Amino acid sequence: MRNHIFMLSCLFLLILPLCGCLNGIHKGQLALFNEKQLDERSAKIKQLRVAAEKGNVEAMYELGEQFCRYWQTCPDTGVFAPIDRVEGAKWYRKAAEQGHAMAQLHLGILYTEGIPGTPEDKIEEYRIEGVKWLRKAVEQGVGLTELGMCYFNGTGVPEDKEEAVKWFRKATERGEPNGLWMLADCYFHGYGVPEDKAESARLYRTAAEQGDSIAQYQLGRCYYYGDGVPQNKAEAIKRYKESTFFLAWGELASCYARGEYIPDDEEVEGLLNALRWMVESVNEWRITEEYEEYWQERAREAAELLREIEARKSGAS
Repeated sequence: MRNHIFMLSCLFLLILPLCGCLNGIHKGQLALFNEKQLDERSAKIKQLRVAAEKGNVEAMYELGEQFCRYWQTCPDTGVFAPIDRVEGAKWYRKAAEQGHAMAQLHLGILYTEGIPGTPEDKIEEYRIEGVKWLRKAVEQGVGLTELGMCYFNGTGVPEDKEEAVKWFRKATERGEPNGLWMLADCYFHGYGVPEDKAESARLYRTAAEQGDSIAQYQLGRCYYYGDGVPQNKAEAIKRYKESTFFLAWGELASCYARGEYIPDDEEVEGLLNALRWMVESVNEWRITEEYEEYWQERAREAAELLREIEARKSGAS
């Protein structure tokens, strides 16, 4: 199983379009999309397809986004997943071949992460193809973080942590927030650079101040455990509450279960809904087999916290 840094980054990139919807779970609203919204999206896809087939490059890219970056529950299987990554890749490629930078970036991400149904003997070929598209995107000023991740994990290129750090640093200089917290993770664990938790916390803080939700969560963990900053659990809880990253909700629930955080009734309901979602989603997301162990462990933790908090709530009523 790949390490924690890559898991967080890939999960964030995959669920980024859902951040607003998932934040609603924390606020006690469990629905992701209502029927009207799904109908509106279907109509939008039809309109985009007409424009794309007439040669509109931006419409080609937007079609790729609709199929790959928006998720829904499949009525046949009940699996929560991108609408159609294969179809999305087709439209990304059409736009990418016309020089669309973001299409090149997202096509590169798709190929390096893997498209469902790819034959086993073609996976490495696709990863190398993905790196090619990422390099094209980098030439246009985007995707430096993603190229760095390929070097970090040896995806489509030989593994090289120091080369990865170089790209994360370049990404940070270009203002890519993901690059900033990836660089922070490298300093935290000593990947490709000497371990320096104080520098790591500083970088997490910078990214958090720029609105990065994962960095906010990671900074909270630094405060909770006293890594690179003086230990301050109250500040940690504040950071967790400001993050929309779902693992922050699990940390908040843990703090509540330990008596370190006293939420109001509405916040308790939000935490319960977040935990229920984490438990139920483990068998629905099925992003790749690489994440299965990680998801299962998070789901077990969430289930245990859910039982404990529900028992505490019942005892208080």
